[in-house]
Amino acid sequence: AVVYLDGVEIASGTAGTRQASSAPIMIGDFDDDNGFTQNFEGDIADVRVWNDIRTPQEIASNRVTDLTGNEAGLVGHWKLDQGSGTTAIDSSSTANNGTLQNGAAFVDEAPVAIPVLGDTYEFTGSDYIDAGDIDAMDGLQRLSVAAWINSEDAGSGNDNIVTKWSDSGQGFILRLQSP
Repeated sequence: AVVYLDGVEIASGTAGTRQASSAPIMIGDFDDDNGFTQNFEGDIADVRVWNDIRTPQEIASNRVTDLTGNEAGLVGHWKLDQGSGTTAIDSSSTANNGTLQNGAAFVDEAPVAIPVLGDTYEFTGSDYIDAGDIDAMDGLQRLSVAAWINSEDAGSGNDNIVTKWSDSGQGFILRLQSP
């Protein structure tokens, strides 16, 4: 696994084997956190999930590109730029729209400058987006997950950005984790 910040590698390590999971895709939370505080606090926009490993060149060239949703390998793309409503639209070919939960709402202008988008979703630490189970992501051995984030409480716990994880240890998690 490799972590990039603004298209530059900042960390790497070994990722375990991913198996099929019936857990939903969650943006800003964990499906079953067993009472642990793992909700994200801050802004998230332009969540992308690919069924392959993106190269450093692809990451650098696409990080400020407004995708069409038909790109090869793109299995989830929530821009989070709707500005209103209770649906987070998945513009990828899988079209797994998410539902805003716990009083969640979009904000009109991103408090962080996002080159691609003008809007974002602000997470308060108790709300999240549930995009349901996406079969195209089950058992992927190679995947890439990307998102624009602006954390308000980095380092205070496990801040889940995007997850598809079951209690039996299946799926994936992208999160900020305090040491």
